[in-house]
Amino acid sequence: MAARSAGWDGGQMSPSETLLGPLVSLWKADPRWAKILEIKRTGRVAQILLEVHESSLPRFEHWTRTFIPFGRDPQVGDDVYWVDRTVRDSNVRTIAIRWRKAPNYGSRAPTNEELERTFLTPVASNPVFAAGAAAAGDPLRQLELLQRQHADGKLSEPEFQQKKEDLRAWGANPAAENDPAVHRGRLEQRRAAGAVTDAEYAQRSAELDAWEKGLAQVRSGA
Repeated sequence: MAARSAGWDGGQMSPSETLLGPLVSLWKADPRWAKILEIKRTGRVAQILLEVHESSLPRFEHWTRTFIPFGRDPQVGDDVYWVDRTVRDSNVRTIAIRWRKAPNYGSRAPTNEELERTFLTPVASNPVFAAGAAAAGDPLRQLELLQRQHADGKLSEPEFQQKKEDLRAWGANPAAENDPAVHRGRLEQRRAAGAVTDAEYAQRSAELDAWEKGLAQVRSGA
């Protein structure tokens, strides 16, 4: 997930990645909640039919099996927060209730002005986003920073090699590193090679989705 400054993964961050944190936060408020339609309960174990709401996607119904925690007495009509537990390559979606998290009903979408201020303006004004100007402009200095983090145990060997690869890509073609499709292609290659965990892939995919969504909204003027 190019020249780097301290970033979301505790390592160094490319110019494009530095933008992703704010963009992801804009869409973390997308709706994610479900209404309980039916309950079949035996003690603290229950089968619950949910009406699932996710962002602007069409709602749908889904049965889930859950263990009801102490102190909770769910009723038909209650709203809950849900998480996706679908296993990779499965053709059956699995949704679970997260009882200790409040339903997320979402908030307004960011305006074009907010997106431009958060995303486009930083790109135009400072395309490298380095920890320091000298380090930002010097790939060799960035490599030194990566080597130091690796030596300090802050980067595993696979992470170190991936970040070196990203740094070489940025040095060869900085403009391409501002294209989310380039990063997505690299991510898919690493996933196919087993070089990223499921959690890393999911996090990176979410960030790239947010980045692409922001670009599309700004460019369309929606």
